[in-house]
Amino acid sequence: MPYFMRAIDRVHAERQLIAALNEQMGWNDVELFFKRLRIPRPDFGGESHTFTDLTRGYLRDCSDDVLLEIAHQLGLDIPSEERNDDFIALGDSKYWLIDHFRVFISHFHTAKLQAGALRNALQRYAISAFVAHDDIETSDEWREEILRSLMSMDAFVAILTPDFNSSKWTDQEVGIAVARDVLQIPINRGENPYGFLSKYQALVSKGLVVKDVAAEIFRTICTNVRTKGRMIESLTRTISTGSDALKFCFVLRG
Repeated sequence: MPYFMRAIDRVHAERQLIAALNEQMGWNDVELFFKRLRIPRPDFGGESHTFTDLTRGYLRDCSDDVLLEIAHQLGLDIPSEERNDDFIALGDSKYWLIDHFRVFISHFHTAKLQAGALRNALQRYAISAFVAHDDIETSDEWREEILRSLMSMDAFVAILTPDFNSSKWTDQEVGIAVARDVLQIPINRGENPYGFLSKYQALVSKGLVVKDVAAEIFRTICTNVRTKGRMIESLTRTISTGSDALKFCFVLRG
């Protein structure tokens, strides 16, 4: 039977595995180890990276089952639970567009229109954005669908309005993004980043139209070492992408 880990257990597990790999293996050993596991080498786009960056990159895209198998081979005991029929598999969401980079947009309901417009603007960059109010059909178990999307997103965008933390859910969505260690992009729409988001420089949207905000999000994703490779892959696979985005992609690859 397949296994799964809670988000926080996954974070702790990756930390233990990184420490164990640092202790037991060198660069060549790690690359051979993951090659035998058929896990592709992370793409750092030619940028310098440490041994820890390398191991974290390998582990980030592993399923929970693979992560537990690695832990077993390294002699580590990682908390996990059997996945039964009542547990919703967290690997994917039916709302993601095929071959697109995946962004979860967190917002309070008063920013529904802005979130929907941003989602549409991001699509020209081969970015599929999940906006709960627009994307979830009435018949869906919406909590489960939100969780699927949070656990399969590539990056997280928070539209910070003054009432952002009035929701029962937005801070929990931020917590999952932090626990998964995905790229987090706060957008200041009247509220500065706070809590876990406070360490990030906010994208100030005042005076910008939606397409400009989308372009800034795209540039941030393209220049971040954790997301650059995945973004380039999505761009090159998506023929509907705008020419400006493709041009930027080729500059990055060069």
